[in-house]
Amino acid sequence: MIPRAPVLALLLPALGCAAPIPLPPRRPAPDQPLLEPRTRADPQSGAVVLAWEELVRPDGERLKHGGERAWYPDGTLRAERHFLRGEPVGTWRSWHPDGALRSEYELDPGGAATTMTFWHANGALAARGPARRGLREGEWTFWHANGALRERGSYVANRPEGDWTLWHEDGSLRASGAYEAGLRVGEWQHGPRPEGAQEADHADRADQADKLDQPDQPDQ
Repeated sequence: MIPRAPVLALLLPALGCAAPIPLPPRRPAPDQPLLEPRTRADPQSGAVVLAWEELVRPDGERLKHGGERAWYPDGTLRAERHFLRGEPVGTWRSWHPDGALRSEYELDPGGAATTMTFWHANGALAARGPARRGLREGEWTFWHANGALRERGSYVANRPEGDWTLWHEDGSLRASGAYEAGLRVGEWQHGPRPEGAQEADHADRADQADKLDQPDQPDQ
């Protein structure tokens, strides 16, 4: 009979070299939300232009959770945002196609209004005003790329409200009037259009087209 100790001595090295048994992937409990990655691709190139994650609750409700990044079709970073169980949090930034900073906004953890800022591609200030949870609230000011004042007025729940004044690049009055719930009301005064001026109406402004800076319009 072989002594027991030598047998153990022969078995231990073999056991030590044995490959670890792989464990099955952990899955959340049935009553826990599942974190699901999501992407969106450019229809022409097929390149991913938006990536984010969602918490999928047992009842099927989906909430953005974690970082969200967007790219231009050529792969240049376009925007970066953050969410916590559906709520916008942290610092949000966006960039022009050449990589220059386009906007920056840091949300207050307590929900207070904080300043949202936009820049033109040449680095000049484009717009600045308060926002609450990503929605414009209070008085905003806009500038032309040459630094001249462009517009000034207030927002309520992300829609123009009250008196607004608009100026041409040369500083002359372009228009003035009032808004109610985002719509022009009453009589508006219009100044003469300078020769060669090519300026869009208020509804076509760059900030109105910027869905990436609105949590209720996630551009998806």
